[in-house]
Amino acid sequence: MVADALVLARTAPPQASLSQRRATLATLLLGSVFFIATSALAIVRHQAFATGNRDLQIYAQVEWGLANGIPFSTSLLRTNTVHLAEHLALALLPIAPLYGLVPDPRLLLSIQQLALGLAALTAGLWARCRLGPLAGLLILGTFLLNPALDEIGLDDFHAVVLTAFPIALRLVFALARRYRSASLLLLFAAVMEEEVGLVLIGSGLLLLGRGTRPTGLRLIAGGVVLLGLAAFVVMPLFHDART
Repeated sequence: MVADALVLARTAPPQASLSQRRATLATLLLGSVFFIATSALAIVRHQAFATGNRDLQIYAQVEWGLANGIPFSTSLLRTNTVHLAEHLALALLPIAPLYGLVPDPRLLLSIQQLALGLAALTAGLWARCRLGPLAGLLILGTFLLNPALDEIGLDDFHAVVLTAFPIALRLVFALARRYRSASLLLLFAAVMEEEVGLVLIGSGLLLLGRGTRPTGLRLIAGGVVLLGLAAFVVMPLFHDART
């Protein structure tokens, strides 16, 4: 993506370069407006007791425990007292120091919107470099206005949403045929949340369809191993035997 941008900057006439710069500024502006507006709306919904059912409460309690030396402990699950028994959610670990300074569920909502905004910007900037300024803005706009995005970002908090940015960045690398970098990003996202194992398998099938057999098989195997370890090794280890 960076190489494509440099080529455009060197070969395009001044008017095209100006158009590219304006499109980049418009893309960043749209992403910033999305982050600020949806974060504010999610916080207002939370303060009006309209946020989801229980997931935000569970993750806020788990995050507080991580920040205070009680890792992954929770009293809000129906059948377990350790969150690792139901989800790995290792994406919560890097947030713990910040949550120790600002122990507020609204912080989680804002971080979730940031992850979604960065994923949208990744798609928009890639489309701008590949398809041109107007097409890039159109793709970014359709991404941000997708009702599913609002449903994800405004209704509740889910740790798996934090993987949206590395997965989007991975897709850019994969489309540029930089499969090794794409695979590393996808493996990083898989460590953040075990459900990304399904994305690993899907990506492997995509690469098989494009003729990249070795990498595709490795991704499929990695996804199967990750899901198997999570479902049959890690989660049972922390499951409450009394339930």
